[in-house]
Amino acid sequence: MEIVGQALSDFAAEHKQLKLRREGRAGPYAATVSADGKLRLLQGDILALPTDGAYTHIWDRASLIAMDPQQRAAYVTALTGALASGGRVLLQVLTREAGPEAARKAGPPFSVSDADVKALYGGRYSIRLLERSDALDSNRRFRAQGLTRVTQSTYLLVKK
Repeated sequence: MEIVGQALSDFAAEHKQLKLRREGRAGPYAATVSADGKLRLLQGDILALPTDGAYTHIWDRASLIAMDPQQRAAYVTALTGALASGGRVLLQVLTREAGPEAARKAGPPFSVSDADVKALYGGRYSIRLLERSDALDSNRRFRAQGLTRVTQSTYLLVKK
């Protein structure tokens, strides 16, 4: 699910081998589908996903960190309703670990810690950390804000 149409257009341009085509509306969403039908990208409001467990895989590359922390619980509820039992989420987050307190709390991207992931997903998902890497230089604003340590973590979440 993507809210910004340009992001889908950019993805299609970068992955021409998928032969993505705009399919039009899929309910309240605009759909872009690969030629083989195995990949479907939706554009619309993530909080309005159907709760029928129709999806088996979700890739959250930057949604949770873009969201105001007050919206996180609603976001996780929407994902959980849309994901089938045993479904998987690949979750990537950033953690603003060191620097001035105001910079650590700023966003977007908002900081999401291991404790946040466990609090949001722990009751309904098994959680496995796949990778953690330095992300301080991935965004010039981090250093400009005075941050001295920013990490990116990638998790595999499996719905119970």
